[in-house]
Amino acid sequence: MRNPIQSFLFVALMLCSSIQLSAQCSNINGPSAQGAPNTQVFGNDSFGQSIQGSCFSGNQITKFSFWSQGNSPTKMSLKIYEGSSQTVSGTPIHTQNDISLPPANFGGKLTIDLASPVAVQSSKTYTFVLTINSSGGGNLIAHVSDNKYSGGSLYLKKGGSGGFNSAYDLRFEVESENAQEAGCGGIELSIVSSSGNEFQVKVDASNYNHQVTNPAAYAYQTIALENGTCTSCPNVPKGGTKTWTIQGQASGTKLVYTKFTGPTCKGTTFTLN
Repeated sequence: MRNPIQSFLFVALMLCSSIQLSAQCSNINGPSAQGAPNTQVFGNDSFGQSIQGSCFSGNQITKFSFWSQGNSPTKMSLKIYEGSSQTVSGTPIHTQNDISLPPANFGGKLTIDLASPVAVQSSKTYTFVLTINSSGGGNLIAHVSDNKYSGGSLYLKKGGSGGFNSAYDLRFEVESENAQEAGCGGIELSIVSSSGNEFQVKVDASNYNHQVTNPAAYAYQTIALENGTCTSCPNVPKGGTKTWTIQGQASGTKLVYTKFTGPTCKGTTFTLN
């Protein structure tokens, strides 16, 4: 029988483990594959991983990590592609250039903080592609595992040839969070639900408490969409809440505050993905 201290430590360990798993989508701590393809990459070489959106616990990703080896500092670019399946074609949903990373020496985790969070959907597949700069990019060995992650594949392109390899996975880790909300002038927006390209957006004006000379004239806000159509967007009374129905594109629909009849928040955006 466990004594009370052992039981407490066991529960604490399980709790910490569940917290980590809920925050990360990870294959990084598994062993490296024996007899794997040569994953030492130089200038213009690319490596990465395709990952199903259902792997992410949050609806926007903030960090991407991989296990590396080598004594050279590196400089690279990151592109993230979105599709119904793994793909590296079309316009990436995120591009980040000239990322400098230190050498991992005999082996270690290298982490890239995304310049801005990238919104993701559980029904999509995302492919992360890292490309070593052609000049001054250095080199590294990207460690891979056998096919431990069932939702995607290693991507490796060297000397202009290569692609996805379903027998292996990059040793990767993706961190995500739930942060699909925004606000301005005391009015907050949040996603209530989404189905396909239709978004239900809650508009909460309960904290809209600016001093005005004529409350009736300052009770509402107006919006515009860079993409998509607002099929049901009633005015929001001061101190109240409403739900808007917005028909958007598959990704990248931006709801834009154009005017508050009270304080202006022109230019504030809220992306629906």
